[in-house]
Parts: sequence; structure tokens; C-alpha cells
Amino acid sequence: MTELNLKCLNKNQIIKYLFYLVMLLAVFIRVIALLNSDNFHGIAAGKVFSAQRLIKHPFELASWIVPAHGPVHLYLVALVLKLFGNPLFAPRLISLFSGIGFVAVYYCFIKQAFDQKIALLSSFVAAFFPLHIIHSVLSTAETCFLFFLACGLLFIERYLKNQQDNNLIYSAILLSLASMCRFEGGLFILFSGFFLIKQPGKLLRFILVASILPMVWMFFNYIYGGNFLFFLCASDSIVRTEFDYLRGLGQSISFKEKLFYWPSQLSDYFGWPVFIVGLWGLVRWGYSRNRRMVFLFFALISFFAFKTVKEELAMQPRYGLSLAILFVPFFGLAVCEFGKMFSFRKKWMLIWGMVFYILIRGTYLTAVFLPRTPLWLIHSGAFLHDNLKADDAVFVDAEEDNYKEPLKLQANTDVDRFIDHNYFFQHQELIDPQERTRLKYVVLISKRRMRNLKLVFKAGDCKIYDITN
Repeated sequence: MTELNLKCLNKNQIIKYLFYLVMLLAVFIRVIALLNSDNFHGIAAGKVFSAQRLIKHPFELASWIVPAHGPVHLYLVALVLKLFGNPLFAPRLISLFSGIGFVAVYYCFIKQAFDQKIALLSSFVAAFFPLHIIHSVLSTAETCFLFFLACGLLFIERYLKNQQDNNLIYSAILLSLASMCRFEGGLFILFSGFFLIKQPGKLLRFILVASILPMVWMFFNYIYGGNFLFFLCASDSIVRTEFDYLRGLGQSISFKEKLFYWPSQLSDYFGWPVFIVGLWGLVRWGYSRNRRMVFLFFALISFFAFKTVKEELAMQPRYGLSLAILFVPFFGLAVCEFGKMFSFRKKWMLIWGMVFYILIRGTYLTAVFLPRTPLWLIHSGAFLHDNLKADDAVFVDAEEDNYKEPLKLQANTDVDRFIDHNYFFQHQELIDPQERTRLKYVVLISKRRMRNLKLVFKAGDCKIYDITN
């Protein structure tokens, strides 16, 4: 073997071992985060609560069709609860393993789309991406979605390079699963179809396989809600309600703020240094290195901006995670290209400077924003758990939705005890008249008070009233 081959082999081996180190760090920070946090998040707790309802009422279609949640992740949460119980911890393991698995698959995907160096840098950024770490310890669908998405994009990229039909089918199945975790995954089925436009037979096969799960989902949405797109209509109405609520609080959101919300989020995700370097890599070298990645990024950010301006996509940072993972490789690309221009010393100063910035910022923000349930909410849940008797029911009203579902989980009781209004099911009254006879407690999480009811427990802003006395 020549000296040149040995040198190349050693360089590839070094990158491979560095990737192993990145994976160890990704596992370490996520496990530490898991052990130092809990599931305090309205959507995360609501997902577990919906899964508990599905387990208890498996023969009711309403338990299977929950418009707020992609079915695949919801069903996985239900399966884990059925197997292991422990609603406060077990569902979070799905997110943990999905988050760790994503970093590994993401490396393989970027290596296929660009090269090994860019893949290493991109996986390092992903490993210390604060929002990704946080959703790796919450029972939300984000990391599960990203795992299936990265797998699907990896196989479509492999197919486009080697034309092996198996890769095309794998991609279709995985992107279909991604779309059933978070519904924007369907966009990637559409976008990937553009790459097959010159192969109509392959395109048809890809679309048919990728559409199986979404078509089944839409069929049951039609049976349940009389509309194939019932889940999207419900979501759109909720998002508009959120915008109206913000206006009611006096918060004016301009057209400009909505239009540029997602580009601004990219800087918030990674910090200005990574954002500026990544933007330069996208504009300066992106098209020449991988025009498919450039297309995916601009197609997705354009769609997000359009839906946000129409007030059909909420301005929530977690919705942009798929956009973030498409942006990160251009940061790695720019660092590698800058390295070719600089001297050896300046190149390594740039690399180590970025490494320490990403590591320190990611670790600090993760520690600051880790979800932790307030002690008063835990005590309130314990009161309900200890004092509810057979067939007693509870109505929960909260000014902040992030408290409502976590309280129900903390109560650790029968899901049918909670009879508060579910806005997905279009009830005309807050409480079903048939449920009023068994109502025992009204829980108010607010600064407000109820003067005509007997207060039996108070902790923080949570007040529990006994309406039977």
C-alpha cells in the first residue's frame, strides 16, 4: 500500500473515531438530561394522556383519531405504556432512543449527501442542539419524526446515486412513517417525488408506497369527522385560535414578523456565529455541492413562511426542527471550505473555536431550559390522587395550557375522571350533562378565584374546589 493510501486511510479512521466520540457525547448529554428533568410539557403530557385513553377504550374510534397527534408516535406511546406502565417515565424513552438514533442516521445521511468531514461537523452540531436534546427527553413526536425523516432521506439519497430499487422502497416506507409522526413529513414525500420526475415508473411506485399510511389515516378521518382532512382542519382552527388569543392579549404580530419568523429561528437555534457561517455556506457553495439539499431547504422554509403568514402554522420553535437539520450541513460545508483558504493555524483556530462555542452553548441552554414540573403542580396532583373516590370526576380549567395536561398525569388516576372540554370534538357545552352528576372537584390554575365554591386545597396558582359541599 502506498504512503498516500495509508495517509488517506488514517484520515478516514480518525474521522470515524471522532464520530464515535460524538455519539458518546450525544448519548451522555441526553441521558443526563433525562435523569435531571421530567415530562413537564403540555403537548408531551397530552400525548401520554391520549395514549392512556386509547389503552382503556381501544374499540372507540375517537381514541385512535386524535387530530393533535400523529398516529404513529401516539400508538408507540400506547404500546410502551401497555408493556411497561409508568406514564411519567416510560414514554420518554421513545424520544430518548429516537434522538440518539437520529444523530447516527443523520451522520450517514450527510455523509451520503456531502462527505465525511461535513457529516462529522453536522452530527456534532446535532448532538449539542439544545432544542433537540430537550425533545429527546419529552414524550413529543419531534425526535421520532426526525429519526424516520433522516432514514427516509438517507435511502432516497442512496437510490439517486446507485439506482437500487430497494432503497427507493425503504425511503417511501420511512418517509410515510415520518409523515404519520408529524404531518409536515408529507411534504418530504412530495419534495422527494421531484427528484424522480425523470423516472415516471419509479415515481409512481414511490408515491404509491409512501401514500399507503396517509391514505389509511385520511380514510378513518373521514369516517370519524366526515372529512378526509379532518386532522388538518382541526389543526388549522386551533392555530388561528392561538393567533386570536395573542391579539386579545394586545400582542400585535406584523406581516414582517410572520414572514421572517423561521429564518430568525435558525439563528436562535444555533446562535449567530453558526447561523452566519451556515448562511454563507448555503449561498456560496450549497448549489454546487448538493442542489437537492438546497431545494429541500428553500422549499420547506417557503412553505413554512407561507403557512405562518396565513396563520395556519403556529410560531412555535419545535415545528422548525426539520428545517434546522436541513440547514446544519451548510455550516459544515462552509467550515470545510474556509479551512481550504486559511493557513493550518487559522483553520484549526476556526474549527476549535466553533467546537467549543457549540459545546458550551448547547450544554448551557439545555441545562437552563430542561423541563421540570413545579412542586406545587406535583402536590396538586397528589391531592387529587389521594382524595378521589370511586367514580368521582374532575373538571380542570387553566389559563396556561402547559399546566393542564401535566396535572392530569401527576394525579395518576383513571383518564375518565377528567371531564373537561376537549376542543377537538366540537362539544357545545364545557361539561357533558351526563357527567355533571359525578363531578367532585373543579381545579382552577389561575390567579382568579371562585367565590361561591368551597376551597379544599391550594398550592401556587392551583386551587381545588369541592362542589359537593
